[in-house]
Amino acid sequence: MALMAYATDPLARCLAIDQAVSHIWMVRTVLKETAEMQSDDDLRGIVEELDRFAHAVGMIDSAAQPTAVLKMARKRFKQVRRAAELFEAVQPEISQRRTFVMAARSLRVAIDQIAANLS
Repeated sequence: MALMAYATDPLARCLAIDQAVSHIWMVRTVLKETAEMQSDDDLRGIVEELDRFAHAVGMIDSAAQPTAVLKMARKRFKQVRRAAELFEAVQPEISQRRTFVMAARSLRVAIDQIAANLS
């Protein structure tokens, strides 16, 4: 299923956010497994924030109320957006490997997707 740009009803918005969270989770997982993770404090903090956001929002399958998911996403969005922006800024310094470049791109797509569905 392709990422939706913007949904109108709460459940559709939650589903779109859930898709974006799957990207966040995969970026978090990839970064967590890199050697750079052990030696870079910024990267560790970014991974921790991605993890917190994914766990806070949860999976839509387990959400009883779409409005509760949206509320939690709004509450945590500023922090995850800052973490994504920091990753985009420090990624070239940490590594130029394709894994890192693509992780930054994927994270940007996810953040933009979430922002579009929270507005």
